[in-house]
Amino acid sequence: MSTIKEITVTTFVSGMAALFYVIAWIFQNRAVGCMASLAATVGFLGNLAGFGLRWAESYQMGFGRAPLSTLYESLVFFALSIAALYLVTHHLVYLCHIPSCPFNARMAGAKGRDPLDCWMWMPC
Repeated sequence: MSTIKEITVTTFVSGMAALFYVIAWIFQNRAVGCMASLAATVGFLGNLAGFGLRWAESYQMGFGRAPLSTLYESLVFFALSIAALYLVTHHLVYLCHIPSCPFNARMAGAKGRDPLDCWMWMPC
């Protein structure tokens, strides 16, 4: 698969994740929220692979530079950075249960948590 096609598929997957997040937020549906988090992770990994392939292609063409020189490449990197920031914060706040987070104060008293809560972006 070429780099452009991979990044196009990744853009579609990330857009699908955004749609799932909106649906999960409106209808307060955990299962859709889990699908959204999974789609965001798949989108991030696809974006990372596309970025790496573009970098490898620049070495094959003899340039050997990070793919950040054009507006398109910069926007792909920006999307990669935003997705990475979201996934790291999601992991730190909701999976590691940072006690200072106001959302986790409500979850601290819950004895049995639903396994789907681990991938959910919104508080219980």
